[in-house]
Amino acid sequence: MAAGAAALAAFSRLYHDLSIDEPFTALALADPASLRATFVHDNAPLFYLLLLGWTRVFGASAFALRALPSAAFAGAIVFSALAARHAGSERAAWLTAVLVGCSVPFGLEPAATARPYALAALFAAMSLWAALRVKETTSAANAAAPILASHLFGLFTHPVFVFVSVASAIAGVVTRRGRVVLAAAPAAALAIYGAMWWPVLTETAALPARTWMMAPRAADLLSGMQFWGDHGTPVLAALAALVLLAVRYAGSARVDMRGAAFALLIVVLVLGGAFLASRITPVYVAERTPIFVLPAASVVFGVAIAELSPAWVTAAAALMVIVSAVRFTVRTHDAPDPFPTRASLAVVALKATCGDTIVAAGLSYAPVLFYAPSARMPACVRLVAFPEDVREHPGWLDLSPDAITALPGTAAAAVARLPSSGTVWVFTQTRGVGAPHSFALLQALSATRPAAAKLALTGSFFDEITVFGNPTTGRRYAYDLYPSARPAHFSSSVKLIY
Repeated sequence: MAAGAAALAAFSRLYHDLSIDEPFTALALADPASLRATFVHDNAPLFYLLLLGWTRVFGASAFALRALPSAAFAGAIVFSALAARHAGSERAAWLTAVLVGCSVPFGLEPAATARPYALAALFAAMSLWAALRVKETTSAANAAAPILASHLFGLFTHPVFVFVSVASAIAGVVTRRGRVVLAAAPAAALAIYGAMWWPVLTETAALPARTWMMAPRAADLLSGMQFWGDHGTPVLAALAALVLLAVRYAGSARVDMRGAAFALLIVVLVLGGAFLASRITPVYVAERTPIFVLPAASVVFGVAIAELSPAWVTAAAALMVIVSAVRFTVRTHDAPDPFPTRASLAVVALKATCGDTIVAAGLSYAPVLFYAPSARMPACVRLVAFPEDVREHPGWLDLSPDAITALPGTAAAAVARLPSSGTVWVFTQTRGVGAPHSFALLQALSATRPAAAKLALTGSFFDEITVFGNPTTGRRYAYDLYPSARPAHFSSSVKLIY
């Protein structure tokens, strides 16, 4: 099951370029000396160190970079199944493996992405297994070591794992009062992590790196509970509720549900805690935070359904999520690459010449920089980031009100520093993250240069390329490149949706 799910994840994005946050991850690995600075901007040190060693063995292709998360995903499936086996039966273990392996938004997608989330799910599953394996006769040392290690690994993989450790400690106190180690080991991991990593955490907290995040709404919390595609989570929840209700009224419940209760409490505390903490500072992201509780949620459903219902109900639940996962994989594999950065750059590379400048607005700088060599972009074509400080932190933009207000002046200063000769190719985003920066840059450029063409070329963090001609020779040079292109007109009345 683990191998099959990892293969599905890899197959789904087999021919897709690195996108969103993946390119700057790859760029950071290409310069190991800069990793200390990277840890401040992207606080996932264990992920980067493991991926650095992985790429030294398997290379740094898109497939190789994504192979580590896929392998971690397979491990998460195995440890989740082992946790369910301690909480229930062999049937519960198999159903749990299916539920983890066939979660589309929080399983397959992170497993096919070169980011730390699948690794965080692995350590969340390990910590759950380590806690559920503890029996009354287990020695304190034998119980504490795997719990402490799994929580430490998780904390150094992603700071949001703090919620998992806190939730595990509370769940250990509430559900299994007889074993102090269930609360003490996660608490010790938190103390060690804080002692070792607090200076870096304070540096990260001082940055405006999370200004793009907003306080989540109730709808975001509900969407984060959609663990299985095609509205599978409500169906499974209704199924589990009916099974529990039928068992209760039949008076035949003899199954020990303490393990499932422990896992359920972790799910509630992590999602609820992150949601409430976001009232103070945003930490909950509906597309990411639930990944940390996917193993626990799968154990809850797996044990409840497998232990309290006939085999055919278990098989039906498994079949439902398997069909959903296979449909997602086939659709994603057959669909065009949604972020064809390399192909778009290859088109520009055919026309760009020495003396030209590429301005990557918003967060398009990292993907353009990463794919420029493989797209055969001439080395003499200059690449500029806007804002310029994105070169130092290519994974985030300062979206604070002060920074947004200052964008017109920042854009005018950046345009004044561009060479007076040659064509300028501007990679812009018309909506979403980076749209305000793109709009400000286009306004500043249109005041000093003739806009010659708009190219419908897309990629990661850009959905259009605007070509500006040489201010001293007029529009002719750019029109020679694209004779059929119409002039692009910009005015202050243009409103971009973002």
